[in-house]
Parts: sequence; C-alpha cells; structure tokens
Amino acid sequence: MANYAVVNPGKYHFGHTYSDPPFQNRRYIEALEPFKNIQFKTSVLHNRKMYVGNVKVTYVDSTVETLGDTIFRSETGRFDKFTKRGRIDVAIGDGENVVKLESYADRILEFKDKTLHIINAAGKVEFLEDSFKYKGVDNPQAVARTDYGVAWVNSFGCYLYDGREIHDLLEDQTKRKITKENWAAFVTTTSMVGYNPSKRQIIVVDSYVSGDSDGDIFLYDIPTRSWVKGNIRVDGGDKTNFIIKHSDDRTTSELVYAKNTGDNCHIEKWSDSSAVGDIDLQLKDEDFGHPHVRKKIHKVYITSKYATDIILTAAADGSGGSDLTFDTNTLNAGANWGKTEHKVTAGGNNIYSVQLKLSGTTALPGFEINDLSIIYRIKGVK
Repeated sequence: MANYAVVNPGKYHFGHTYSDPPFQNRRYIEALEPFKNIQFKTSVLHNRKMYVGNVKVTYVDSTVETLGDTIFRSETGRFDKFTKRGRIDVAIGDGENVVKLESYADRILEFKDKTLHIINAAGKVEFLEDSFKYKGVDNPQAVARTDYGVAWVNSFGCYLYDGREIHDLLEDQTKRKITKENWAAFVTTTSMVGYNPSKRQIIVVDSYVSGDSDGDIFLYDIPTRSWVKGNIRVDGGDKTNFIIKHSDDRTTSELVYAKNTGDNCHIEKWSDSSAVGDIDLQLKDEDFGHPHVRKKIHKVYITSKYATDIILTAAADGSGGSDLTFDTNTLNAGANWGKTEHKVTAGGNNIYSVQLKLSGTTALPGFEINDLSIIYRIKGVK
C-alpha cells in the first residue's frame, strides 16, 4: 500500500508517513498534484498566471475528463503547472462551452456560446463579477483586444468592454447606427474582428471561411464613433485571425492576416486606402435634438475633393427617398479642398428630420469629405 505524507492546510509535517491518511488530507494532496496532461481550446496570460478554458484533463491515474465549460488557472509564474486547486467554477453546468478567454483591467472575460462572464482577478481569489446574456460569441476570432478595451461581435451587435461597462457600438443612445436588417445580412457565425492600433479602428469581417465570405467589412472609427461599410476589402477565401505585426524598432505596427491560396499561405496586410467603386454614404436621420418640432432646411454646405460623379440627395422624416430638391447636387471634384453650397428649393419645409445621402461612382480613389453643415430653422408651434 502506498504511503502518504500527512499534510494539513497551513501546516507541513515531514519525516512521518502513514499507510492510511485521513480522507480530507488525501483530498488535499490530490488537489496539489499536477495533472498528467491538460489540453485546452483557449487561453490568456494575466498577472503571471495562465488561464485556460474548455479543457481536456488527464489525471495522474490516467483517467480523462472533458470539461468544456470550465476554466483552470496555473500556478503563479509556472505557466505549465495546473492542479485541481486551480479550477475556477464561476458558471458550470449551463450547457455552454468556453469559446474564448481574454483579459483587461484585472478582469478575465469568459466568452461562452451565448453568455459573457466577467471574472474579477485582481486579488488572490477569482470571483464572478457579472454575467451578460446574449453577449457570447460563436468563434474565437470574433474577439479582439484594443487599447480601449476588448471588442467582440455576434449576431446581436458589436461591443466594447472598457473595464467598467459594455458599450454597444451599433447604438447611439436611442438610435441605431446600423439597422438590424443590415447587420443580420452581414454578420455570420464565422465573422471575425481585428484592431488597427495606428488609426484606432475596429474592423469586422463578414467571415473567415471561404464560401461564407465576400470580403466585405464594417469599420468602426473609435475617435469619431462612426461606421463605414466596405465591399470586397479583404480576401474572400479562407483566412486566419488578425494579428498585430510590429516593426523591428516597434515604432510602427500593422494589422495582418494569412490567407489560403491552394497549397500556400500568404500574409496580407490590412489597408484602408480608398478604392475605385460605387459610393453609398448614408448619414443618420438628423432631428437636431428636437424630434417633434417642425423645421425648415435652408442649405447644405459640403467640403470635399475628388468627388467625381458624386451627388447629394436627402430624405425627409425617415422616408429613405429623395424628398428634398437642391439647386445643385454635385460636389467639388478638384484635387484641393473645395466647399460647395446646396440651396434647398423644394421639400425642405415643415419636416421633422432630414437624412443626407451621397451616392454615385468615382474613378478617383482620393475622394474625401472634410466637413458637412446643414443650415436650418426651427418653426413655431401653430
């Protein structure tokens, strides 16, 4: 019969062995025994500890157990040593597997199929701080860390956790920046997210799987809090996740991914340079902070360059049509910045909101808009 050293919590006794240690001591010994082997599908390094999730464990007696909904923590500074004592059971038995682990601001973000669990890891013992339904992810590539927090995407929206709260990037207070219909038509279970640190932009790709991807993207600019849709901006074939590649002197960084081209794999760099193609820029339906007050729209000023064949139209009260008529609807097409004035000649009186739209085609990839102003007057109550 094997001999065991008597071990009491907080006390260690050496030099004495017993054939049959007390049951509680035997369990304590087993809790300290490193696993024979551990496999995992996701991991994150935080505070000199390795956290792994969705694991398959081989114990010292060679028994194997699969724990898809569980996280284990390594010993401090020993990233390959895992024991039963390192098991973190904040939410088990919920029928959801751990898809992705990420860390930010002394928090471990445990993304499951449907739920996000935020685990406080600031102290010696981790504890569940909060849980959010419908904030899970379908695949690990749908999560990216930024210098503002952790960004991720699912069928319900695009989110950013800043260490204190979760922001829905598709919403601006009570208004949606991208309609539910457009988002549902774009996002898939294999959508992926990348972050461009040099321009502070979040890039959402429709899919990393060939056949599900047209190479379309939505780009979120963090400083301006605005979205732009791009068609066929990345390769439509099989792709890896995004990574950030630093220069040798670490003065510059690039967002890159690998794509499959037959038997070969090539590294592609993300580029947001303008491309030749159709322009369909729809601004939000603007009520100027007075949603139930009638207004008269007088003029629109736009500063632009290289705006060849781009025309201005406007819809009233959320109609989505072309309700306003301008004396001119063409923009400055020169190589230098130029301001154009667009006087409203019809359709701009007694309306509650206006939505501007710039559309057309351009053969000049340098097309840019610097600023846009709407001159209006609030009308009195009858």
